[in-house]
Amino acid sequence: MSIPEIPNKIALLELVKERLNASLWEAKNAMDAAQESANKEQKSSMGDKYETGRAMAQIDRDMYARRYHQLLQEVELLDRILENNLSSEVVKLGSLVETTLGWILLSISLGIIEQDGQKVMVVSTASPLGKAVLQKEKGEVFVFQGRRQTILGVY
Repeated sequence: MSIPEIPNKIALLELVKERLNASLWEAKNAMDAAQESANKEQKSSMGDKYETGRAMAQIDRDMYARRYHQLLQEVELLDRILENNLSSEVVKLGSLVETTLGWILLSISLGIIEQDGQKVMVVSTASPLGKAVLQKEKGEVFVFQGRRQTILGVY
């Protein structure tokens, strides 16, 4: 049986950033489209119909704007992680963690991504899994979803 390779943490973070940038672009386009829709609403003889249409478009625009700004913050966080990519014995923001549960990258909540055939769970430090492994060291045990898991390595 071969020993699985350690995923490339920098490449993983860059992949996460690519996905975030794609989501950022989609949110920006949706926000702009909602604003354009609000601007195009024509006043009609129906009275409140105009105001309702503008209000609905504004609600959509605000929703996309909140998402856009949240994504901007996540991109900034990833940039900080990439700039300060120091390895540590203790699990912290930016750590790639090998566990009996699988690989975990502590950055933002993105879900599972795959790199070179290996699946990596990309989670934030505020997520239940992130909280369970945070500040642990190699060899320590953590409980997640009622099951004991072990930290096999911190990179």
